[in-house]
Amino acid sequence: MNHRDEEITRIKEILRTHPKGMTISEIADALSLNRVSTARYLESLRFSGQAEMRQFGQAKIYTLATRLPLSSVLDLFLSPMLIVDQELFIREVNDAFLRIFSLKRETVIGHNMLQSRLSASFSGTFPETIKTVIDGKTYTTEKSFERDGKKFSFIVRMVPVVDENGQSCASIILDDITELKQYQKHLESMVDRRTAELQETNEHLKTEMEGHRRAKDTIQISRQKYRALVEDMPAYVCNYESDGTLTFANENFSAFMQKDVGDLIGTQVFSLLSLENQAIVKDAIKKIGHEYSAETITLEFPGRDGTTIWHQWTIRAFYDKRGKIIEYQSIGIDITDRIATETKLEEQEKKLDAIIRGSPVPQLVIDTDHRIISWNTAMEKFSGMRAAQMIGATTFGTFFYDRDRPLLADLIIDEKFDEISQLFPENCKKSSYPDDTWEGITFSKIHPGEGNWVFFTAAAIRDETGIITHVVETMEDLVGYHTQNGTSFVVRSLYPMIDRDALH
Repeated sequence: MNHRDEEITRIKEILRTHPKGMTISEIADALSLNRVSTARYLESLRFSGQAEMRQFGQAKIYTLATRLPLSSVLDLFLSPMLIVDQELFIREVNDAFLRIFSLKRETVIGHNMLQSRLSASFSGTFPETIKTVIDGKTYTTEKSFERDGKKFSFIVRMVPVVDENGQSCASIILDDITELKQYQKHLESMVDRRTAELQETNEHLKTEMEGHRRAKDTIQISRQKYRALVEDMPAYVCNYESDGTLTFANENFSAFMQKDVGDLIGTQVFSLLSLENQAIVKDAIKKIGHEYSAETITLEFPGRDGTTIWHQWTIRAFYDKRGKIIEYQSIGIDITDRIATETKLEEQEKKLDAIIRGSPVPQLVIDTDHRIISWNTAMEKFSGMRAAQMIGATTFGTFFYDRDRPLLADLIIDEKFDEISQLFPENCKKSSYPDDTWEGITFSKIHPGEGNWVFFTAAAIRDETGIITHVVETMEDLVGYHTQNGTSFVVRSLYPMIDRDALH
């Protein structure tokens, strides 16, 4: 060991006993060294990575560098990696490198790269390159290797490192770009194929310039139609950013807000809403995400004449390439008439239900889904079945007749008027008053006991547009009627096919 190495060893030992660090003067005094020589030795240690320097004002504090063995960190890298020294001997290698080259650690560590199985892969100017890397320069190149009939492509990066003993080495890192190369080749093939297609298309376009002109005119017309659709369709359209800043508004939206389009752009959409509507809109926006990209809400606005205006708005989110919401679009329609119609219909249904439930005649009402929506008190007494168990049930089944068959009301709700005479061939006819009413006599088992002959009617209920929405059906016990009132002759006159004795 020469004099310089001895002095450096002494400096390292005293720094080891002072982990908080020492100045150049403190080290020089402690080891009886010249201050200039001490500074030169410390810079050598720092340059080799064996010491670290921190500066506090004018003072420079030196400490020993804390190092981890290269072998303990190499396997943290997923990429194949090895370390070689100045003599091209392999110092360390990670498992990923051994695995991809099918090597064993004992056949690699301590061997010269140019005399190992890796010599074919790392030859040529490799020794000169390693020397420049160890001198402090980085080097990157691309290489391909073949193993077991497969071709692998890598980006080879060579980076200077210092081991735990301060010796300069070179790290060789292989970044696998095999799949990238394959994909690149595939893309090149697609580009070539697409280029050929475009060339063919270009040739066709050269011979169809007149058609191109007509297509251009058609596109222009389509754009005009699209603008007319957005601007003039009976809907309110506006776009706004995540913070509520308006970026677009069609004429209908501007007219409803009683502002010019230019005055709306850049303002806050929430400032146009009442506090209640703001809360509804913000709550809907919170629910919007990748799973549910749109929400539909109903908003209430005051009309100019003191009435209430109802809007149905659909709020939809637009995303950037990273999946972040960058803008919302709201499309609204006026549903005031629909709300009024639904309210009126609901009121009518309540009135109808009150009338039917108070009727002394057994009655039931079905909707377009053939579900019972009303079963009055008289029908409860007539059938022995409570309304609670019948409301919501469908009319199909065998609890009305001795076999599975529809009611007269089922045929009317589906407007299958031609089938009435087939299912009720002798005992049913259209009533002369009122309209959309049929009546007849049939045998039903719904009456408690073994069943009985009943007089039944069914009347259609239509909405304002003439669509049948409900059907009311009534059932009366003919035997009971005859017994209490003695009017069997009336039944015989209406329905001569029913024998008088059959009514008992």
